[in-house]
Amino acid sequence: MSRALLNNEKLIQFVKTNFVAVSGAVELLQPGRYGAPPSDESRWFEPIGRLAMNNFAPPGFWSKFKTYQGMYIIDSQGRLYDYKVGLAYDPDEFLASLDRALRSWRRVHPAKARSEGALTPSDRFISNPGTITASLASPALVPESTSIIEVYSRILPLPTDATLSERSIGRDLMWIFPFDCREMFEAAREPGKEVRMPARLVARLVRFQLLNHVGNIMRPFGDKDVRVADFNMKLAGSDGRMRHYSFSGTYRSSGATDGGRQWVSGSIIGELSIDSTSFRVKMFRAYGEANTLGGNDSLDNKRAYPVVFAMTEARHDYARQVVPFWAALPSLAGVYQNPSAAVLDYK
Repeated sequence: MSRALLNNEKLIQFVKTNFVAVSGAVELLQPGRYGAPPSDESRWFEPIGRLAMNNFAPPGFWSKFKTYQGMYIIDSQGRLYDYKVGLAYDPDEFLASLDRALRSWRRVHPAKARSEGALTPSDRFISNPGTITASLASPALVPESTSIIEVYSRILPLPTDATLSERSIGRDLMWIFPFDCREMFEAAREPGKEVRMPARLVARLVRFQLLNHVGNIMRPFGDKDVRVADFNMKLAGSDGRMRHYSFSGTYRSSGATDGGRQWVSGSIIGELSIDSTSFRVKMFRAYGEANTLGGNDSLDNKRAYPVVFAMTEARHDYARQVVPFWAALPSLAGVYQNPSAAVLDYK
């Protein structure tokens, strides 16, 4: 669903009352686009995607983008009621679409509609008998050893007459691996002494995380797109098993996209605490500011936007069932874990 629509309380309540919200990764449901192999899920979904492109997608959408990405309204047998590309729709427009689908479903299933009240936890699944049962209460996808950071961004100040996308809050997740924690331990041993922040962690921050993901999300930067990445950290103290660090950084990246060029330039300060036994991040706080241009198809790519960032350790249960946006692509998963940046000539 559109990030902007997710911030509308009326829409959220309508969906929670009348629908089962299911999220599927397009890179897995549309095999071949990003290198994922076919699966039971993709074989079930692709006919639905093709029907949506034929019946509901905007003219020329498929020929231009070749993607099934978007919002689908379907029932548990796979019947398609509507499809939206899902970027900057007015909440009332999408509510009307949901309401039409609900009325249509009730006409097809009048007996079930009369007997059905609010959805219970046991109802929260979508299935195609004999093929798929995708429960929302799925087990965690992320190993306990991986630390998860929640990343938020906003455009501030907002442009005059800001659009729905420009007013929205950007969200993503960031993974910090045990080897990142060990590298920080090794780098910052002496309290108060400023040292370079480990290169892999810095590269992951500037290439995949410190992006303008308001409304939608910027494309990630390549190894040679990072022009500046000066990040320093120091050991601020210790408390039993906990090691406390502070850090700061400036960064600038620029690269080509399908629609031209994109760039981001900014700074960030933060602090974190790491458990020296589990090598997991227990506390993370970071705040940043940046200017960005391009690479986000829900914003005006000719306008430079001022963006503020906030990062904290994960506080929501869903964080272990969701993959960071760019790490979800099979072609980038390994790069996300072990990224490099040409400008980073230190370890």
